[in-house]
Amino acid sequence: MKTNLVVWGTNAQNEKVLILMELLADDNKVVIKTIPENLVSDELEKKLMDEWRIGSHVDLPDGVTTFENELSVSETILPEGLKTDRTEIIQRAQTQWHFIVLSGKLNKLYQSELAELQENINKLQNYSQDSWDELKNFWQKVQEQVRDKNLFSEHANALRESTNNLFSKLKDLKTSLEEEVQKASSEILEQFKASIKEVEQKINEGNRLQSVFDELKQIQSTFRDLKFVKEHRTEAWEQLDNAFKALKEKKTGN
Repeated sequence: MKTNLVVWGTNAQNEKVLILMELLADDNKVVIKTIPENLVSDELEKKLMDEWRIGSHVDLPDGVTTFENELSVSETILPEGLKTDRTEIIQRAQTQWHFIVLSGKLNKLYQSELAELQENINKLQNYSQDSWDELKNFWQKVQEQVRDKNLFSEHANALRESTNNLFSKLKDLKTSLEEEVQKASSEILEQFKASIKEVEQKINEGNRLQSVFDELKQIQSTFRDLKFVKEHRTEAWEQLDNAFKALKEKKTGN
């Protein structure tokens, strides 16, 4: 969207003037300049229409009058006495400029919040669920503004790219954590299976079965506190259950 507008109009003295309007988005203001018709050459008008209107600098002659107004959606931004027949263009520009200002403010706000999230995440040595939830909530806020069409696509895309990079970093940390948990669980499972194997040998020997039962109960009582991943917990429970069944069969002879 262009932030510069050029139209012909008249001033308070009903003199024809070229009207230049420039949005100052950060200040939510519009700078209006008027150039008397007699100072506007064909070359200057062409430069203003072709170059200044898209943001390029164009030298203006002496005799320019400058005004500054707050940007408003409901009221005209033209100073009192300044008129133009191109009111529909000005109204459309005001609506677009309001969107530019709103998107810019939201983008600055979210970029600041994102920078803080990035700083915190970059300090992490291990995965943090709290950081993941904070980033997820942040992105949900951005998406709401996108759905409400309050953010430029370039603002939304830049925020999305930065947010995805942080999600990727957290995913990498989570993968590392899961690998560590998996490794630790495997080591605990091997120790657990070794304990069960010792008990199974005693069951096969058939001696002091009550003592073996007490040993199995002790292993069972500690089972729930062991840090297993799901599949290892299932495997360990099956090992323990089979040991109890083997002991029962040994006792009953069935």
